[in-house]
Amino acid sequence: MHDKALADITEVVFLPEQCLLLGLGFKGYQPQAAQTLLPIKQPPPCELSEVDKCYNRLLASVRVKMEQVIRRTCKV
Repeated sequence: MHDKALADITEVVFLPEQCLLLGLGFKGYQPQAAQTLLPIKQPPPCELSEVDKCYNRLLASVRVKMEQVIRRTCKV
């Protein structure tokens, strides 16, 4: 089952002040209360601007750190 499909059937309640950092596998997923941050996808004939690339790198670095914490927690 894909990430978005699983998220759609899961009844997780988010608070309005929560912000979700999502990968492109969650494109189209919008929980009612929380804000979502997705990387910017490159349009086919164009290049991303430097600002868009910087934004994507920032999101990726935060997501990697969070995924490492989750991985360490699951090993215990």
